[in-house]
Amino acid sequence: IVAGRLPPGMCVDEQCGPGTVVERQPGFMPQDLSPAGMILYGTPTVPGEYEFAIRWTDNTGYPMIMELPYWLTVTGGDLAVDLEPETFGNAVETMEYRFTAEVSNQSQPAVPGGTILSIPDVILTIEIPAELTDLRDYPPVCEFTPPTLTCNLGAIDPGTPVTVGVTGTVARTRPILEIRSSVSSSQPAWPDPNPGNDDDLLSVPIDPDPNQTRVFLPMVIASR
Repeated sequence: IVAGRLPPGMCVDEQCGPGTVVERQPGFMPQDLSPAGMILYGTPTVPGEYEFAIRWTDNTGYPMIMELPYWLTVTGGDLAVDLEPETFGNAVETMEYRFTAEVSNQSQPAVPGGTILSIPDVILTIEIPAELTDLRDYPPVCEFTPPTLTCNLGAIDPGTPVTVGVTGTVARTRPILEIRSSVSSSQPAWPDPNPGNDDDLLSVPIDPDPNQTRVFLPMVIASR
């Protein structure tokens, strides 16, 4: 490599970075290269745009020199969050209500057989409405500062979702319970190529407390 830089985590024949010199034994032929990439390999760890140049020379008396530029894009990870109720049916005033937020790494390889990276430093935030009180039973990685529950989930591996469960008591200040969530990586250099699934909304009606005594006053119609 004579110019530019490789993405962190990638090497050329076990040698990394600018100034890498790759020596081949006599008799090496281009057809020895495999489609999987015998020369450039590794697992990128930092998304970004990378440019570098590789110089090829042979060992003849009049060496042939070829220098080719390359461009490589390392994308971020596709995070997704899905809110699901665990309590069956509508929320009920004064009763317990429980829901879950599942966070997953839905990244796809850029090429068939490519490596899917873990997404580092994932943060889940859940906006808790006034209609859900006495919040409890959430994991210790979460901290509740009303009205926001913030969960530091660490790295999320592909195919290994993380689920956060939350329980509260329903207050019928409005006839509907709306819970919003969002997920992101705290790493500024880790873009999400599909931000449309970074947020979710759980909306359920709130039924009145069936045990509450209600007094209905008779209607009096005055006539003259």
